[in-house]
Amino acid sequence: MIYWFTGQPSHGKTASPILTDSYRKNRTTGAFILVDPSTHLTVAAGVVG
Repeated sequence: MIYWFTGQPSHGKTASPILTDSYRKNRTTGAFILVDPSTHLTVAAGVVG
C-alpha cells in the first residue's frame, strides 16, 4: 500500500513484486521510484519505514 502526502492509502500494480528493506537498514533497497511504463514519467518515489 502506498501513502501519498495526504496520508491516504492508494493501490496500484507493478510489473513485478517489490522487495524492500527498511530505509534505516539499507538505503539502497529501502527507497523506490515508480515509473509509468507508457509515458516513462516518474509517478511516485518514497522510502520504506
